[in-house]
Amino acid sequence: MKPLRILGLQLKRLGDVILTTPAMHMLQQTFPAAAVDLMVDRKLRNLAPYITGCNVIAAPQSPADYLQLFRANYDVVLDFTGQDRCMLLAALSRAQRKVTFRKYFKKPGRNLVFGEAVKSSLRDRHISDHLADLAIQAGGTAPAGPPTLRCLPADQISAHAKMTAAGFSSAMGSPYLLLHPGTARAEKSWTPCGWGKVIDYLSTRTGLPVLLTSSPDSVEKSHLAKVAAAAQSSTVQLAGNLSLGEFFAVIAGASLLAGVDSAPVHIAEAFNTPIFALYGPTNPAEWGPHFSPHEIIQSPRKLPESESMALIDEDYAIQQLGTFILTLPLAVLRQ
Repeated sequence: MKPLRILGLQLKRLGDVILTTPAMHMLQQTFPAAAVDLMVDRKLRNLAPYITGCNVIAAPQSPADYLQLFRANYDVVLDFTGQDRCMLLAALSRAQRKVTFRKYFKKPGRNLVFGEAVKSSLRDRHISDHLADLAIQAGGTAPAGPPTLRCLPADQISAHAKMTAAGFSSAMGSPYLLLHPGTARAEKSWTPCGWGKVIDYLSTRTGLPVLLTSSPDSVEKSHLAKVAAAAQSSTVQLAGNLSLGEFFAVIAGASLLAGVDSAPVHIAEAFNTPIFALYGPTNPAEWGPHFSPHEIIQSPRKLPESESMALIDEDYAIQQLGTFILTLPLAVLRQ
């Protein structure tokens, strides 16, 4: 029997949610008559207008929310995270089929809740393909593609207004380059000096404006300020100044995103924005770009994690960046 209601549980960070959308979209394509919901942490409930391929709902908070889940009559529940909270939510759903990964099945209580455990290795596989294995277990047959996000016209307009206020002098739709060096994990960050050289190279080589963005987090904003100070070229700084939708619009409109292993890389994949990214403690084969044009620089040594990014040679990174931008449809490059 084809399922009529499907629920995916993904209560981790923004990047994890985005990487789960291909699996949910696969299920919607396979079962077009079904209601396909993705439950996220309440802090990310404002993602709902921007994710296509499924409905985004917030994790329950009040007794009424839990009662609504209890009465929702889901046929299939997929636990993508292995969290104890997801186990309890799956149990509360009363779904006939409850599916998780075999690696989580060994945790206490899982065998009492989940009836199906999927064997899926992440070794040398992209995380989105790994997550899609749960969708395949549930009957999904369409191939898993890139993340499914969209921009809203209102966000594009308001984002350009903020860009203009910050010093972007070009008309809406004009080309620009985007640098987002921050991340929630400090061990993924590269040196301000290195990013400063990247800014100067891009500015000199392409003649395009370079925009700098960060999350509202004070540590990321401080790192971005150091990056800007390390560059001799002028930049348009939007540190923590964008809504989520505006941030999507800025990434979607960029001719290039430069950054590290963080959510913006996955967002760029959804809009086919070219990506130049640096990886140290994480494996780009698992967490890197998968569909967009991209160039990855990986640290020559992964451990210790706190030092791996510092081992990326600045001159080598610039050399690889120069080769990569020659493949992109940018404005005429300066000689």
